[in-house]
Amino acid sequence: MHTPLALLGISTALFLIYSIYVFVARVYLSPRRRVPGQKLAIWSFWYEFYYDVVLQGRYTWKIAELHEQHGPIVRINPYEVHINVPDFYDELYVMGGKRKTEQWSWTYSSVIQACVDNLCTRLEEHRSSGKKVNLMHAWTAFTGNVVSTYYFPAPYGLLDRSDFAPEFFKMWVGILSGSHLLKQTGEDDLFATGGGRPSIFETLLDSDLPPFDKSVARLVDDAQTLVGAGSITTSLALSIATYFVVSDARMETRLTEELTRPMPSPNTSLPLHQPEQLPYLSATVLEALRFSYGTSHRLQRVCPDQSIAYNAYALPPGTPISKTTVDIHDNPLIFPDPRSIRPERWLPLETEGARLQKYLVSFGRGSRQCLGMHLGTAELYVGLAQVFRRFGGAMAVVDKVKERDVDLTHDFFTPMARPESKGIFVMIREGLNSVLFSITPKPITSHGVSLRKHTGRGVSLRKQQEGKKIDKEPAAARNTEEK
Repeated sequence: MHTPLALLGISTALFLIYSIYVFVARVYLSPRRRVPGQKLAIWSFWYEFYYDVVLQGRYTWKIAELHEQHGPIVRINPYEVHINVPDFYDELYVMGGKRKTEQWSWTYSSVIQACVDNLCTRLEEHRSSGKKVNLMHAWTAFTGNVVSTYYFPAPYGLLDRSDFAPEFFKMWVGILSGSHLLKQTGEDDLFATGGGRPSIFETLLDSDLPPFDKSVARLVDDAQTLVGAGSITTSLALSIATYFVVSDARMETRLTEELTRPMPSPNTSLPLHQPEQLPYLSATVLEALRFSYGTSHRLQRVCPDQSIAYNAYALPPGTPISKTTVDIHDNPLIFPDPRSIRPERWLPLETEGARLQKYLVSFGRGSRQCLGMHLGTAELYVGLAQVFRRFGGAMAVVDKVKERDVDLTHDFFTPMARPESKGIFVMIREGLNSVLFSITPKPITSHGVSLRKHTGRGVSLRKQQEGKKIDKEPAAARNTEEK
């Protein structure tokens, strides 16, 4: 009979033998062995675990460091290969015809306009009461209301709350940061049929899908994915855009001046195609999408039946290959000074904007491209246009530390600021709004170009007509931020 000490010795020896075998098999015998990488990362998933779990979503930035050490192609775990070459993106994420995809034919304008009107009502209340506004809470309530209106018979009603229902935002942060999928209460009522406009889930329930695909558990999972993806990513882009525009008097003046032409009154509502025609607003939307990434986590693809070649490397079938939006959007060779918001980099839209759109991958590409990209883009246009026409010149950032509250430094599939951040706050001052910037509307000359090739949006982007110079002093005088 073996003593406990002897059993411990045998177990340790077996573990060491197994570990050596795994190390040799993964590092030296793998069909991906010619691809360089950190040997510890290739040997075990614990390397990735440390950066993504212990350090809370930092592996995305560690991968960038590995590329600096090993080059544009690198092994980042025992099986996965990561490629940091912007022009290789369309080679990896292709429309392969492997599944049938169709675009939902929804009319966005009326739903988005109703939600942004409700948002502005809540902002007016905060202006009157002197309360500061948490941008992430406000914009997440807006995007959450929009997507829930499309997906369910009855919307969530997040904008009916004067505090913007902060628990909705906090719930999704908890889900993303903890990688847990929480189940909502009242699941059976979530998909109950209603009257009037058909929702997406009512359409699914009325379809000929197999029973499993229409089960409550399956629909709850789908609903959480859709609502989370449609709320947090777009609200982050809206918050980032609002922060940088409010913080830069020149940027806010130029945007507000452009908006006064089609919107002579702060309460003017526009059909969706009109804000899409404004050059500086379009450049601001594109820059907000670039800066906020969309998804910060790498997106893996596997080709099961053929190898994929990159330069001298032939990656065998079944190899998970990934790229990261962060690497492309922060590439200084494509976007100089990438961590600064510069809408001007996209102008003129017909030339420079069209060239850069090839590298804007916030919504992904290929057969798994984000289905909600049209809705998300529409929310950005209408939301920013309405809020800055109504409150431009009246907002001031408060209680902000940029490194803590604005810089995106953690990857929980979507990018996040530091865990200790409470959000980005603005105060809306009484007696100041974009009426200060009102000018006589002038027609916008049409020099449109379709950017459908790269964005999937069939919108016309036009050159900005020179307008009257305006006084920037009111905006400049209020840009005193607390550190």
